[in-house]
Amino acid sequence: MKSKRKLCNLLLKVLLAIPILLSILYWIAINLPREVPKDRIFNPTKIGDVFTFDVKVKKKSHYQHTLALDVYLNEYYATKRTGSTAKGDDEKLRSYFLEYGSYRRAPLDIKLDILIINKQTSKIIVNKVIKNPESNVAGFGRTVSLISEYFEPGEYTIKVQYLGGSPKLKELFMNFYFYIPYHGK
Repeated sequence: MKSKRKLCNLLLKVLLAIPILLSILYWIAINLPREVPKDRIFNPTKIGDVFTFDVKVKKKSHYQHTLALDVYLNEYYATKRTGSTAKGDDEKLRSYFLEYGSYRRAPLDIKLDILIINKQTSKIIVNKVIKNPESNVAGFGRTVSLISEYFEPGEYTIKVQYLGGSPKLKELFMNFYFYIPYHGK
């Protein structure tokens, strides 16, 4: 009888410890710097530059996937997605975007041709020219949403052609980001 009770107590302690361990592992996972794949770094040097990379959609979502540009002033934060920025970088970024209007929804002075192709069917999913997309404030930079679409599970090739923009873009560090926005559910 005592051995059954001890076994039950031990099992209960293990079951109570699992959520704590999972939350610790989750915290570690979101706070570790993550390398940005080299093909996602966006550094146009001339009009006509083409950036190509592949993405994989694992499951169907009832939310739209978004292709965005993350914009930074500091190369470290552009290559490692961390949750903070160097002091003063946010102020410089704020002044850069204030030149083009309000800080909160300021447009990025850029023109891009975006082509998204389903690799399995060779079907063109998106073919759009985007000019001066609006940006959102992020804690460590700014996110510029380019397109939002519903995607079926599968592999896609994304081609982005640089069609022009402000000469000041050379001062910024940017990378592409393909994600499903968090909706709090």
